[in-house]
Amino acid sequence: MTATLTTAELQVLQYLPTRMSFDEIGTYLLAPRQSVKSQAIAVYRKLGVASRAEAVEQAETLGLLSPRA
Repeated sequence: MTATLTTAELQVLQYLPTRMSFDEIGTYLLAPRQSVKSQAIAVYRKLGVASRAEAVEQAETLGLLSPRA
């Protein structure tokens, strides 16, 4: 990981393993879709990945998310 994730990025990260859209995540977090998308992109960049699936996998490897069953 190239940098520490912010609180907002960690909040968005918790929803990335779900099938929820950025709009739906925004509804839960009371944040606009564009803010959620920006946070997700920042997570991808900081984890050194290019996709949502890769971000989830890397976050699990780093212990930022519990491994999926």
